[in-house]
Amino acid sequence: MRSLLSRKLGDSQGVFFALYATLSAFLLYSCMYAFRKPFTAAEFAYLPQIAGMSYKEALVLAQIIGYACSKFLGIRIVAELNKARRAFALIGLMSIAWLALLAFALLPPFKTIFAF
Repeated sequence: MRSLLSRKLGDSQGVFFALYATLSAFLLYSCMYAFRKPFTAAEFAYLPQIAGMSYKEALVLAQIIGYACSKFLGIRIVAELNKARRAFALIGLMSIAWLALLAFALLPPFKTIFAF
C-alpha cells in the first residue's frame, strides 16, 4: 500500500510536488551545511602559511573548490542513478562528508585535503 505522501505526490497537479521538492532540498541543504561550516569558527593564527595565504584562507579556498567539484559530479552521478539506488548513494555521500569532517578534526596536518 502506498503511503499518503506518495499518493498525494502522484495525484497532484505539480504544485504539491514542487512545494515538497523545495522543502526537501532546503532541509537537505541545511543539514549538509553543518558538515561544511564548522572550521570557520576556529582560529588558525598559530599555523603556517600555505602558498602565501593564511591557513584559514587556504582552507576556505580548498572548501570552495571541493564544493564546486562535488556539485558538478553530484549532479552528474545522482541524476543518472535509478530511484532504488539514489537514497543509498545520498546516504553514502553524506557519510563520506562526515568522515572527512572527522578526519579534519583528528588529522591536523591534512586539514586542507579534508576541507577539499
